[in-house]
Amino acid sequence: MNDLVYISRNFTEFGGFAPAEIVDFQKRGILCESDFVRVHGSEAWIPLTDWLTSAVATDTPAPKAAKPKAKAPAKKKAAKSSTKKEKAAA
Repeated sequence: MNDLVYISRNFTEFGGFAPAEIVDFQKRGILCESDFVRVHGSEAWIPLTDWLTSAVATDTPAPKAAKPKAKAPAKKKAAKSSTKKEKAAA
């Protein structure tokens, strides 16, 4: 797979990870600002923040169409408190 990404922290390399995993790691607070990343097949290490900026910009999905609002459920009519038979018996 050519889209694997490797992480370097304190001169130790981890990976390969899918780009979505790297973004998830960042959201979960696993990565540090001092980490570097390298794309599979490249020899260049770039700062994590630079890679995230470009990765998020290219992976941002198009806005979804607005969902139609659901209709509110029909209100039930209030039950009559007493019937004619109950009134006559009282």
